[in-house]
Formats: sequence, C-alpha cells, structure tokens
Amino acid sequence: MGRLLARFLAPQLEAQRAFNADQVRLDNALLHHLEERLAATHRHYDTVLGATGRRLDEVDERHSQLSQELVAHVHDLARRIDLVLAEAERGRPARELVIKDLQARVARLEDALRTREK
Repeated sequence: MGRLLARFLAPQLEAQRAFNADQVRLDNALLHHLEERLAATHRHYDTVLGATGRRLDEVDERHSQLSQELVAHVHDLARRIDLVLAEAERGRPARELVIKDLQARVARLEDALRTREK
C-alpha cells in the first residue's frame, strides 16, 4: 500500500519540489537584485554627499576669506578715521586762533562803524 501511495503521490511531490526549487531561485534572484540596487543607491548617495560636502567646504573657505577681508577693511577704516580725527584735532588750536582774530577784527570794524555813525 505504501508503494502504491508513493507512486500515486510521486507526481504531486515532484511538482511541489520543483515549485519549491523555483521559489528559492526566485527569492535568491530578488535578493540579489535588491542587494545590487541598494549598493547602487548607496554609491549614488555617497557621490552626492561627497560633492555636497566639497561644495560646503568651498563655501566655508570663501566665507572665511570674506570674513578676513571684512576684518581687514574695518581695521583700515578705523585707522583712517583715527587719522582724520587726529588731523582735525591737531589743526583745532590754529583754527581757534584764526576765529579769535576774526572776532577781534569784526569787533574793531563794528566799533569803527559805530563811531562813524555818531
């Protein structure tokens, strides 16, 4: 009876084995495909991130250079302002003397005009 049952079920068992083997091959092929796609995706993202990182490094370098140039410009501007203020302060006593002299001359002219009017 066992042989008869084995002979009777043999085609179904063979079909199941073939199906199982095909399923394993399909699963393996899908896994292989997914691994390749994931590896390609990682390579792509690594390239994109590397380019972005380099671009950000360039931006940081330009920012640093601009900052240094701005600091140098502000220092130069401060030196120029100090020079102008120093020059203005240095000439101040002379201008005050000229103003006092002009005030005295105006006062004498006003006195002379008043005496003429009387």
